[in-house]
Amino acid sequence: MVIDYGTTPEIVRLVSNFTNTLIDGLGISPRGVHVGVIMYAINASIVIPFNAFKEPSMTLDAVKGLIEKATTMPGKSRIDKALEIADKKLFTIEGGARPGIPRVREI
Repeated sequence: MVIDYGTTPEIVRLVSNFTNTLIDGLGISPRGVHVGVIMYAINASIVIPFNAFKEPSMTLDAVKGLIEKATTMPGKSRIDKALEIADKKLFTIEGGARPGIPRVREI
């Protein structure tokens, strides 16, 4: 998930609520669905890498908690930076992509 946080606190709250509603039905677990979360504005960062799900503490509630804690980031939104991080760091074996599991971009 690539989420724009270069906006107002009200919009960030709406986006966080929407994202948490969306992930409720995904079946997130160490053996199930893994999600990666990148938040961006003028800069981008991986908030949840795919390999975070190796930890037993990374549950659906933990993911939702990280998303709910997000705050606005100053500056102009640069989705190009978020997509570059996704390509070069998140969708890699080092970033937690599982060998043999189809990736969204491959489907």
